[in-house]
Amino acid sequence: MRWGGAASGILVATVVSGGAGYLVTALAARVLSVAEYAQFAVFWSVLYAVVGGLGGVQQEVTRASAVRAATPRTRPIAPFAIAMALLVGAVVGLGMLIGAPALFGERAGAFAVPVVVGATAYVLVATVSGALYGAQRWRLIAVLIAADGLARLAVVVVLLLLGAPAATWAWAVVVPFPLVLVAVARPVRRALAGRVFLDAPYPAIARGAGAAVCGAAATGLLVSGLPFLVRASSPELAPAALAPLLLALTLVRAPLVVPFLAVHSLLITRFRGVTRGLARTVAGACAVVIALCAVLGLLASLVGPWLLTTVFGPTFRLDAPLLFALVATAGLVGALVVTGSVVLARAQHLGYALGWVVAAITTVAVLLTPIALDARLALALAAGPVAGLLVHVGSLAVGARRRTLSSDRSESEKGNER
Repeated sequence: MRWGGAASGILVATVVSGGAGYLVTALAARVLSVAEYAQFAVFWSVLYAVVGGLGGVQQEVTRASAVRAATPRTRPIAPFAIAMALLVGAVVGLGMLIGAPALFGERAGAFAVPVVVGATAYVLVATVSGALYGAQRWRLIAVLIAADGLARLAVVVVLLLLGAPAATWAWAVVVPFPLVLVAVARPVRRALAGRVFLDAPYPAIARGAGAAVCGAAATGLLVSGLPFLVRASSPELAPAALAPLLLALTLVRAPLVVPFLAVHSLLITRFRGVTRGLARTVAGACAVVIALCAVLGLLASLVGPWLLTTVFGPTFRLDAPLLFALVATAGLVGALVVTGSVVLARAQHLGYALGWVVAAITTVAVLLTPIALDARLALALAAGPVAGLLVHVGSLAVGARRRTLSSDRSESEKGNER
């Protein structure tokens, strides 16, 4: 399958999965009380912020794996996946032990345990997905993406019919991670076993994954973690004021950003080894993404307030300028995904991580400023990605300069040998 066809298939699968997730959160907003929905939205945000961070494992495995013969230098993927899953489970468990009471109150245990289980299971999903990207098994990747979202929607519909409480919905969100892996285990084994290996010793892969996770964790905060950041930076907000904002971040902004993240690993494989015309390609892609989201932002500002109140009721009203900002600034995150893919494809792990971390820190810093919430949120959503873009562009410039100097030095040494 050509790259364009691969991208189309993965984007279609992402739309299917994203649409299923969209329906899950919409059903939650319709069925649960305002207070229950606010709690469920914070759980969703925390879980997918963690999942977003663990996307760094997928990105590093994508970069480091390919179909190749086993050699003394290569390593099988399964031991790395199991070790990473156990490590992540322990770290997230400790984090939930400390932070869950502040996030979930009296229901801390009911929401914290699914977060830990989901994070542990997702490491296995991320590793398998990265290996499939490395092996360029595009159809199997698309099946994995679509099946995850559809399984989640199916479980939630069953719970809806049973009238289950919000804490039970948390398990419905988590269960599809291991469920889908079991469902596709046979074709995945045929595609990977004895054929796909990591290109370096485990410590080197772990270091690369650690840097990628730092960057991806910052990505998760900028995407799925925004409801959590808003809640943490504005603890005085009542559920009635918090719920419409969380709904808009989840249902209006996230569906635009998630497709960009879905092709992150695909872009890494696309940019590996590419040098000619790279700057023009990257600049063009960024311009298209930003312009598209600006147009969609204008559309959201025109119909969004009416649509939200019509579907979810007057409690969920938001002003048009804020909706424009939520949608338009998603294009800046998309541009950051493009530049980040290029930086990571160049194995510049530090530059990749710094770009996303600076973006997240800038976003949090603006959210903590003492200005009106709507203006604070709009400014934070723009300032963070712009800061990250500057870091990525600078990292690419430094990397290109170093490669040029190295090439000149090599040519000089060859000339002296002659």
